[in-house]
Amino acid sequence: MTSSAPEHPSRPTLLLRHCFGYDSGLRGNLQLLDDRTLIFIAGDLLVLLDISTRGQRHLRSSGGGGIGAITVHLSRKYFAVAEKGNRPSITVYESPSLRRYRVLRDGTEKAYSSSVDFNRDGSLLASVGTAPDFMLTVWDWRQEQVTLRAKAISKEVFTVRFSPHNPERLTSSGFEHIMFWEMADTFTELKLQGRVGRFGATEPTDVEGFVELPDGTVVSGSSWGNLLLWEGSAIRMEISRKDGQSCHQGTVQPFALEDGHLMTCGSDGVIRVRQPQQHLLISPPLLTLHLFLLQSSSNNQLNETGTSPLSEQTGWIGVWIGGWIGVWIGGWIGGWIGVWIGGWIGVWIGVWIGGWIGVWIGVWDFDGIDIAIGGSKYELDPVNEMPVGQNVCLCSVVRSPQPDSTMWFAQDSRGAIWRVDLSFTNTSLDPERLFSFHAGAIQGLDVSETSHLMATTSPDCSVRVFDFLSSRELASIYFNQGGTVINWAPTSVDQSGGLLVTGFEDGVVRLLELYDPQKLDLDNPNPNRHKGGAELRLKQALKPHSGPVTAAAFKHDGGILATGSSDATVFFFSVGETHEPVGFVRVPGPVQALEWSPDPESEDKLLIMCKSGHVVEVQLVDLEAHFLADTFQLLRLPSRSFRFRSIKSQIKREEETARRQALKEAKENEVEDEEELPSIHIPDPPSPLCCGFYSQADHFWLSMGGFDSGYLYHCKFSENQDQDPNQQDEPFHFLPIHNAEQDPILCATFSSDRQTLFCGMHSGAIRVYPLQPGDHGLASMQAHWTLSLHDNQHGQLHHVRRSYDDKFVLTAGNDGNIFSLSTVPPEEPQKGRLTATIPSPRQEGLEDEPLAQDIEDPTVHSIESAKQKLEKHHEYREAQVKVTAKQKKLANLQQKLTELLRRKQSLPEHVHLQPAVETLSQRHTELRHKQSLPEHVHLQPAVKTLSQRHTELLRHKQSLPEHVHLQPVVKTLSQRHTELRHKQSLPEHVHLQPVVKTLSQRHTELLRHKQSLPEHVHLQPAVKTLSQRHTVLRPCLFSWVVL
Repeated sequence: MTSSAPEHPSRPTLLLRHCFGYDSGLRGNLQLLDDRTLIFIAGDLLVLLDISTRGQRHLRSSGGGGIGAITVHLSRKYFAVAEKGNRPSITVYESPSLRRYRVLRDGTEKAYSSSVDFNRDGSLLASVGTAPDFMLTVWDWRQEQVTLRAKAISKEVFTVRFSPHNPERLTSSGFEHIMFWEMADTFTELKLQGRVGRFGATEPTDVEGFVELPDGTVVSGSSWGNLLLWEGSAIRMEISRKDGQSCHQGTVQPFALEDGHLMTCGSDGVIRVRQPQQHLLISPPLLTLHLFLLQSSSNNQLNETGTSPLSEQTGWIGVWIGGWIGVWIGGWIGGWIGVWIGGWIGVWIGVWIGGWIGVWIGVWDFDGIDIAIGGSKYELDPVNEMPVGQNVCLCSVVRSPQPDSTMWFAQDSRGAIWRVDLSFTNTSLDPERLFSFHAGAIQGLDVSETSHLMATTSPDCSVRVFDFLSSRELASIYFNQGGTVINWAPTSVDQSGGLLVTGFEDGVVRLLELYDPQKLDLDNPNPNRHKGGAELRLKQALKPHSGPVTAAAFKHDGGILATGSSDATVFFFSVGETHEPVGFVRVPGPVQALEWSPDPESEDKLLIMCKSGHVVEVQLVDLEAHFLADTFQLLRLPSRSFRFRSIKSQIKREEETARRQALKEAKENEVEDEEELPSIHIPDPPSPLCCGFYSQADHFWLSMGGFDSGYLYHCKFSENQDQDPNQQDEPFHFLPIHNAEQDPILCATFSSDRQTLFCGMHSGAIRVYPLQPGDHGLASMQAHWTLSLHDNQHGQLHHVRRSYDDKFVLTAGNDGNIFSLSTVPPEEPQKGRLTATIPSPRQEGLEDEPLAQDIEDPTVHSIESAKQKLEKHHEYREAQVKVTAKQKKLANLQQKLTELLRRKQSLPEHVHLQPAVETLSQRHTELRHKQSLPEHVHLQPAVKTLSQRHTELLRHKQSLPEHVHLQPVVKTLSQRHTELRHKQSLPEHVHLQPVVKTLSQRHTELLRHKQSLPEHVHLQPAVKTLSQRHTVLRPCLFSWVVL
């Protein structure tokens, strides 16, 4: 714990009580200190966990920067803790006193990797640093001195191990590499010499773990599930199961060699044991002989001379093998011969036969063995295997220190610690999950308003409830998608205090009920239920968003629930027995946080903070006036907006100007060349918004990340909201935060009296600021103290909550750790209950009530999308109804037409008017077309036709003999043509008088004839149509007469 100012008299004490999390994704984060104590890293702490009592002890890192790796001495009397931070150290502690024994300094610049290791006799310690130096160091840890040092490789190193068989060898592995090290005695000094493993034709892979065999070869894992056998610095073979199956599904790593059995674990949650010599049908007492033959079964690579690199060793190896086999065979033969001839003769014969056999084996062509045994892959099925459990991913296994114990403890990267019995007998115990934790970052944390309970959620798809008074987990429930946010409903919503609102990655919001199952039926209690536990039950599931839910907040009076999402929408629900959707608003960016106004006069205002730097305040008044029938979107809600504009470069410029002015005043007679002032810089893209909160009505504080970190900015909405929506707004005040240029505030929460501000930092630390009463402007936010809790590299502290009575502070970070801290001084004893009160269940038949319907399919439409789809469906149905009605009407008309035609056929032929009707209809069409033309072109076709006819006749006349000329006819046609031209020049009303008169007479006759017919054969529509046609025939009937 550090402080930036003298200790404040009212400073509360923060005492670490319990760690509820486990960074299960950290490599090698499980060690066994003794037969009952597990140790693992939790952010800036080392947790010593008693397996039987579940009690915890804690060790804090000495530098406050976090812990990178741990290991235990073979004697179990010491353990080493390698830290992180600037110039971190390695501390060796005594056990069980936990006294600091040795400190090793200057081994790396920034942090140690996830592995440190003692050698077999415990005299040396090996460590590897991370970027930028990647320094491999061998320590004489008792003397606190560096023995050897070398740069490992410019890649992340996962593991470093001493050879269990050769004290001068080490092996390291990591990101797409493995390296083999030797302590070489050169002419000048002892040095570390390393060889990088060559993958050759094999695809490079991350090497998570390896085991060195007695002959110096190394078996390593791979990302695709097979084992790789390394000889020298090259791959000799790839080992798989029969029929080409991989040894494990996913990543595999060997972890032990026990009595000639190779043990492996993988991300498929299975432990497998292999005994290779049984499959080669070779039974020498040494595993080395078998592994040598295994090497020979791969395709040897030839060196420059055309011989296998392995053949350079075959002389001595062959003599060694031949010698042993020769002694065995020669002794057996010589023994029998000795019985017959004599002991000494038998001995000589045995030596002779054994020598020749040894020579024969020594010169065997191992390339021939390669061809005889197989290619570069070797198939080997496990002797035994043990599936640890479903949805298990094993990444580290340690053995119990008890002699001849078959119990092992396994680290499950999905948030668990297992105890497994690897005796593989009929009496073997089933795998037991000792502890269960969240896997991955904690995305949501909230506390009850009435009890010492907290609820959490994470991407591992679980929601958990803890009693932080008794430090135990009460209940958990799993879903198909990862959790992103959780909010504990206030008592104004649920008087029992057992309603939780949880958001998930697929946009679903679930309402969960927490209750004590023992109180369901007090008259007939269920003895099978665990006493003191709790249950979580799904009450309602809704999907208001299409993206992950990022925020949720209840209105102070409990009437409205607001949820925000990364899809840039905020949805509102009316709170009741069930939560009903009211509507939603769109905002300029992904929602980061929501906060209702603390002002009683404007409590219906919601502050929406977007990650893009936009802040929107909406006022929920007269919601019914904004309802639309076809959408849930609330388009005309009163709102105000603010878009953050960076002022940090301006602040720096003013600070530099003031500094220079102060220097000038201090050095009046000295003139120095001044550098240019810092330029004004506006980051693009804008800095992300980390968090914010109301200071008073219409005023709010913002904490920004990126370039603008290091300050709290006091902001307010501009008075003119009708200006350009792209206009940016500057804060009207700012507050510098000490040592926060690279460590912005990610979350903030006040004590109930607002006299203490708790801030969660990007570095994983918690800061505590004492404040003066009523200081909404944070003018007294000066002195503070810092407590390092979470990992400083990946443990960003996004959640800090206080208990309802201000006696506890809860934190949750991205490193998967959850800490409870007490504000009660340690000298004051805890009073009252030792366990939290669990809410009572609803008594209206909760046990018999069917479970609420869940939303399990992530592709289900959101509330708005479903409504839009329904509206489109309604429109389609309405259109279909209209089309159906028109089709029905058309069918009726067709039926009537058919009936009329049938009746027409039944009438006498003399009353049929079909020819006249058709003729008049055609003429009517022609006349309507004529009527649409100008008057001067009415007769142009007829005139043109006559003129052409006249020309043809003249041409034909010229071709005939003179005595047959048709001069009278031509003359007549010419005269007729002249008359037509004259007719065109006359007024319209005198053109067609004779024709009109004739048609009028025809019309009168038709009407008289109609009256004489029976009523059922009347053709009223046809007659009426003819009458109308008669009216429009007047302008154009002349052309008809001419034609």
